[in-house]
Amino acid sequence: MLTLDQIEHLAKLAKIDVTEEEKAKYADQISSVLVYFQQLDEVDVSQVEATDHITARQNISRPDEVIEICNSDSVLQAAPDVHDRHIRVKSVFSRE
Repeated sequence: MLTLDQIEHLAKLAKIDVTEEEKAKYADQISSVLVYFQQLDEVDVSQVEATDHITARQNISRPDEVIEICNSDSVLQAAPDVHDRHIRVKSVFSRE
């Protein structure tokens, strides 16, 4: 069972204010959670293989493939304003 001083210390670390009633309530609740974790510590997992992921997949990324979606000529033809094979756009900087 956590003491009220330990709950007060946790509250200080979390930067929260707790009343005396809340300290008693939280001491009981947090202690019950810690008891549950102690039960988990008693489970024999020596025969269980450690995992770092829940699926057995190794490398599921796809290889990079270069595909041509459109060529520069068709892009330039669709642009509203072109100069020397560059698309002109409105200025985004104000000139004062």
